[in-house]
Amino acid sequence: MLTLLLASLLVGDPAGAAAPRIVTVALPVPAGYTGSAEDINSSGQVAGSVERGATRQPVRWDGSTRVDLPIGELPAGGAAEINDAGTVFGIVGGGAGTYNFARLWRADGSTEDCAAGYYFTGLLRLNERDQSVLETSQPRGGGSNGVLFCPAVGHVTPTGGYFVRAYGIDDAGRVGGGTVFVAERKHRPTIVRPGADPVYLPIPEGTAGHVYDFGPAGTVVGALGQPTLSSGSSGVWGFTLIPEQAVVWVGDRMIRLGTLGGPTSAPLTTGRGVNRIGDIVGTSVTASGQTHGFRWRLGRMTDIGTLGGPSSTPAAVDDLGQIVGTSTTESGETHAFLWTGGRMIDLAPGETASTATAINNRGQIAGSITTADGTRPVVWTVRR
Repeated sequence: MLTLLLASLLVGDPAGAAAPRIVTVALPVPAGYTGSAEDINSSGQVAGSVERGATRQPVRWDGSTRVDLPIGELPAGGAAEINDAGTVFGIVGGGAGTYNFARLWRADGSTEDCAAGYYFTGLLRLNERDQSVLETSQPRGGGSNGVLFCPAVGHVTPTGGYFVRAYGIDDAGRVGGGTVFVAERKHRPTIVRPGADPVYLPIPEGTAGHVYDFGPAGTVVGALGQPTLSSGSSGVWGFTLIPEQAVVWVGDRMIRLGTLGGPTSAPLTTGRGVNRIGDIVGTSVTASGQTHGFRWRLGRMTDIGTLGGPSSTPAAVDDLGQIVGTSTTESGETHAFLWTGGRMIDLAPGETASTATAINNRGQIAGSITTADGTRPVVWTVRR
């Protein structure tokens, strides 16, 4: 039973009746620049970027110190993820309409570039072993869609189909996504890793599925849904899965997570929506037709509510079950939130707009605040 499997890892919700105090620290950016904070690791290092016009610089913030990550003569780059070792994963390139590629910036100052020889299509995730994965279209000279591991260990493409989309990598190097078999008109949830055959997870006959993330004790998080086909003049060329039901696989058993009363639910696709005790975070349509964030724990789906508006969208969950993301307010603005102890807290109530992207187990939250002068990166800290 999933409940028995995860119960041994369960910790309670953060306690305390008094509302926590939120301390906001603005991260330094050069004069005339704006910036964004995308991820934060366990020691509080933040990855993101600063920009002005067409110039975009990937950075790492070590507390109040900004470290510009090298991009050479290239005009653009951005940092997307940072692990606990301080390795940063991001993108560098010549800007819009030019060839871009992925880069690892390690804490010792070394770098490594990825995607050489492939048509790079998107960044994915970085794990704690300095392994990263990105999406590519066909290699130059022919081939099919797949994923590329960095450091380079080869281009992985399921036989007989193409890996239409990937979303997450775990610390064992497994990558989750979905494979499309055009001739069979099937879209199957798939796990791939270098040097091994793809693993196709079980789904009901006549359905389609996708893997989004990995949980503790071998659990796999994903969704069932309906694939949509996009066709060009030469025929079918693209598939997209529209999630309808969040699910978790425990071995060969698939468990539906349910909904908040409406017709659909979906887990996060950020790679930060499952924690080490098995909490799963996502969004679901409610009985009234609104879209709210949820936390699923031990068979129970909890509506985390909103900041007074009609919707909330989580971005990440920590190992205490605290959730950050964005929500609409009663006045129609979009604000960053922290959900803790069963309550949703506005992290920037006096601002026009804000976004929270990641949280660590020290209660430090990376995000951005938008003002009349532009967007600035911040770290919010929860004080109790």
